[in-house]
Amino acid sequence: GDSYAKLLKKLNVETVGQLLRHYPFRYEDYTKKSAIAHLILGETVTVKGVAENIDNIYTRNKKTFTKAKLRDESGTVDIVWFNQPYLAKSLKKDLSLSISGKVDQFSGKLAFISPEYEIIKSSDNPRTIHTGRLVPIYPETARISSKWIRSRVNHVLLLLDEIDDPLPTFIKQENNLLSLNKALRAIHFPDKYSEIHPARQRLGFDEIFEI
Repeated sequence: GDSYAKLLKKLNVETVGQLLRHYPFRYEDYTKKSAIAHLILGETVTVKGVAENIDNIYTRNKKTFTKAKLRDESGTVDIVWFNQPYLAKSLKKDLSLSISGKVDQFSGKLAFISPEYEIIKSSDNPRTIHTGRLVPIYPETARISSKWIRSRVNHVLLLLDEIDDPLPTFIKQENNLLSLNKALRAIHFPDKYSEIHPARQRLGFDEIFEI
């Protein structure tokens, strides 16, 4: 829509191609996974389970927090978000959720406070983009968060097979460069840290080559 187009323009993104070239500047490492019963205070992990008892709670000083309980086969853990009352409507009971963040304490118990979350829509294809992996963090602007950008980039990556690679094969071979498709996929959603450097090499080569 027009409003988001204006916001994206502040990030120099006006086309689908420019969105693909809006690269992450760092990654959050949410690759470590844990059963709820094995959580350790202070560690950054991902847990998956089923949501229970999602409620908005209003304190005496008129502050609001949303509290949910996540259950897996090993136990339960509390999830707390502050000043996001809409979550009580979007995160319904019995939804399968993936939660990533630092294990903290709330009311004397282990809990996740304002973690990244993601609804797992299919157990047959549980691929996630906001949790449970190396999660890209992008340059942002007002109302355009990294989570918003990730969701759109994820859709655009479905078009990668339609993008022509401008570099001749012999140049890629001589310089040990990835294909453009592989580089773009790896820079946005790498499966491991070792995929990031080759992607940056290829995309950096393109920028110099175009000049």
